[in-house]
Amino acid sequence: MIYEIKLLNDEQIDYISNCYKEKNFVDGSISNPSKIKNNLMMTGHHHTIVSHYFTEILHNNVDMYSIFTAKKVSQIYSLWYKPESFYGYHIDTNPIGGINAHMSMTCFLNDPEEYEGGELVIKIGSEEVTIKKKRGTAILYNTGLWHKVNPVISGDRKVVVCWIESIIKNTFIRNHIIEYGSLLNNLTISDDTITNGYQLLENLEQFRINLMREYGE
Repeated sequence: MIYEIKLLNDEQIDYISNCYKEKNFVDGSISNPSKIKNNLMMTGHHHTIVSHYFTEILHNNVDMYSIFTAKKVSQIYSLWYKPESFYGYHIDTNPIGGINAHMSMTCFLNDPEEYEGGELVIKIGSEEVTIKKKRGTAILYNTGLWHKVNPVISGDRKVVVCWIESIIKNTFIRNHIIEYGSLLNNLTISDDTITNGYQLLENLEQFRINLMREYGE
């Protein structure tokens, strides 16, 4: 499952982006010395500042806990992909970032039109899902899926990544709890009128059927 949330506002994005200066970055291979990886990673004092700032944002985001079932947040990594940077297909190790990760997160700091290439690609079965979102948008997906970052052709790709340890270890149950929570979160009732009621009821019924399919005999 892949989920999208609006995580950062313009002020928060600008605060983090102001730390994207050459002197604050080192070769990203220090975290994974592999030929499939070519990017830059923030380090030093500014890395500490951004990490604390981003972690606080996550901790204050109600959906991270009420919908996405977060228990712990990993170390934060601020990454910079310049032209010809890439990260080939790989699966994240476990543990990673100091936690037993269940979900991976990529938060985009700049808009798609600011760089060519650099798409996040997640492999689900035999299908490749290509993702390139507006700044401030975070993508969450199940850790353990093959994924890569396509080579950046021009411009700069700036992202913050981390991992989430969930209170729900079972992937099937976690996915459906998140799906159910998202549906309820989108349910708007005003003067006893349910907005988008038919579609939401259809989705909730599908949730019920999936549970029956998994646990029925």
